[in-house]
Amino acid sequence: RARISCPRMDREPPVNENRHPAVLVVLVFIVALEALALAAATVWLAFEIAVATPDSLATAIALMVTTGVLAVGVAWLAVGLARRKRGVRGGVVVWQILQAAVGFGALQGIFARPEVGWALVLPAVAAFILVLTPAVTAELGHADSPESADTGS
Repeated sequence: RARISCPRMDREPPVNENRHPAVLVVLVFIVALEALALAAATVWLAFEIAVATPDSLATAIALMVTTGVLAVGVAWLAVGLARRKRGVRGGVVVWQILQAAVGFGALQGIFARPEVGWALVLPAVAAFILVLTPAVTAELGHADSPESADTGS
C-alpha cells in the first residue's frame, strides 16, 4: 500500500525562538523594575543635591553617581536576560544578594524603614529564586541544564 503523506502532519511544529518562558518574563520584569527604581533614586538624589544643602557635597555626589552606575548596570542585566545572554545570570544573583542585604539592613536598627526594607527584600528573593529555576537555566544555555546537555553545549 502506498502511504499518502500530508506535509503538515509530517513536520515538527514550529518552535518560536523569540518566545520566552513565563518565569523568564517575570524575572526580566522584576530586574527591569529594579533598574527603573535605581534610575528614579538617581534623579531624586540629583534633585536633593540641587535644592538642599547636604552635609557633605562630595559624599552626596558620590552616592548619586554610584546609584546611577548601578541603574545602568541593572538595566544591562535586564536587557541581557531578555536577550538570553548566558553571562548575566551571575550578575543577577550578585545584585539580588546585595539588594537583599540593603533591604535587611533597612528592616532593623534605630533608623529602620520597614516599607523600604520589604520593597527591597521581596523582589530580590523572588528574582533570586527565579534566576535559579531550571527553565531560566535552560533558556540561558548553561551546561548544567537538561536541554544543553543533549546538544553538548
